Amino acid sequence: MYNPSLAAATSQAVMLSVFVVVAAFFAYFVTSRRADVFGAILLMLLAVFLAKNYYYLVYAAGAMLVLATVAYITSYDEGTVSGALFWAGIGLFASLMIFYVMPETIKMGQDQAFIYIVLVPSFLIVLISDWKGKFNFEWENALAILAPVFFALAFVSMVGVSHIIWGAAIMLFAVILEYLNAGFVSTVAFVSGFIIWLDDVVGYSLYPDHGNLAALHLLGPIGAGLVLIYIYLLVWGD
Repeated sequence: MYNPSLAAATSQAVMLSVFVVVAAFFAYFVTSRRADVFGAILLMLLAVFLAKNYYYLVYAAGAMLVLATVAYITSYDEGTVSGALFWAGIGLFASLMIFYVMPETIKMGQDQAFIYIVLVPSFLIVLISDWKGKFNFEWENALAILAPVFFALAFVSMVGVSHIIWGAAIMLFAVILEYLNAGFVSTVAFVSGFIIWLDDVVGYSLYPDHGNLAALHLLGPIGAGLVLIYIYLLVWGD
């Protein structure tokens, strides 16, 4: 169904969620070295820079999936092109879904830096987890970024303010899972909690007049301690 508010969303607004999926695909590419995944990254970046608004990306993603399907059912050998089109189409639709659940503040560009602050440590945590043999499959690298971001943004959108305690609680749960050597599950749980916790830490720090400073002073250091404990278990744990 056509939505005027989504039609008003520029490609610059959707670019944030596209970068989330690109980061996930790049983590997958680093470990798998698949040419079609790298091609999908280039196609997604090209599409988001050329598209005018949300629906242009919908059309582009749909066209890529149609072309990929036609390529798969024909007898021609398109090499990595069909795979790149397929993953780019899937990636763009995933980006649009993430944008749909983003909190309104991030959509409106008031704290876009939060996404970039989240992506770098999340990307590193996922790569270290893979390096330590926590994942059984290469594609889990991408899912370990996409699933937590989608869950965290949807959670923040629904819960609203003062969710720092939820983020700290989920990180504590992830630390316990990591101690029990849960692997993929602990990585997804920790990144989810980290994003939820960090959202309030950044928000309360930038806008102290509108934040819960008591919660920040209590749960900020606790969350930072949980981050250090998790990294220690991840890197030096058995």
